[in-house]
Amino acid sequence: MFREQIPVYGGNQTCTYNNCHELRVRIADQFIKQYGTHIVFENITFNYGQEYIDNAIVSYTGVTSGGNPVKYSNSAISYRFHRNQHGWYMNATVDREVPDIQTLTRIG
Repeated sequence: MFREQIPVYGGNQTCTYNNCHELRVRIADQFIKQYGTHIVFENITFNYGQEYIDNAIVSYTGVTSGGNPVKYSNSAISYRFHRNQHGWYMNATVDREVPDIQTLTRIG
């Protein structure tokens, strides 16, 4: 049985990444007639930290103190675009848990 994967997005209004490995970037208003409202890049994966990005976009539903359902995500994702002589690059940053420092008492 084929089951369609429903995209789960992480990001903000300007740039979002989903569990189908698509990066959707919002277009500036002056370019909407030429390009549409968004450009979607498919098959985007990250060389480092892909598992942290995948974990950040997982969402779950909770309940507020007033009893209203609300959607939460594991972590915020920040995107930064950078251009140099080789082309465009994009960095994605997420919070991740850093383990406590462990020391051996006999070593210091």
